[in-house]
Amino acid sequence: MPSLRPLAPPRCLASSRGSSSSYSHLAPFLNNSCTAIATATITTPQTRRSLSTTPHHQRQTPSHLTVPKDQVPAYPYGRFQLYKQRNEGLFGRSKIRFGNTISERPSSAPA
Repeated sequence: MPSLRPLAPPRCLASSRGSSSSYSHLAPFLNNSCTAIATATITTPQTRRSLSTTPHHQRQTPSHLTVPKDQVPAYPYGRFQLYKQRNEGLFGRSKIRFGNTISERPSSAPA
């Protein structure tokens, strides 16, 4: 059932009822306008919220966290030399999304 309420505040109706003021000559106009406003109503449409029974999708586990640390082999080239692949700092511990290729080991590097 839509809610019904008058548009005019109660003071409009109270002020126009036979008041002996300097605006008494406007009483017929005030009475008509206030009663017209008071009889107007607002109807609010009923809105129904949809109910979903499907669960939210779980976030995928990042591929760099799926292998246990004890099974990851040691990195033979030492610490990263480029800033975007550093172990600390702004991008530390974040997944590298591009440039993740390992170049050939130089022949002059000790084994």
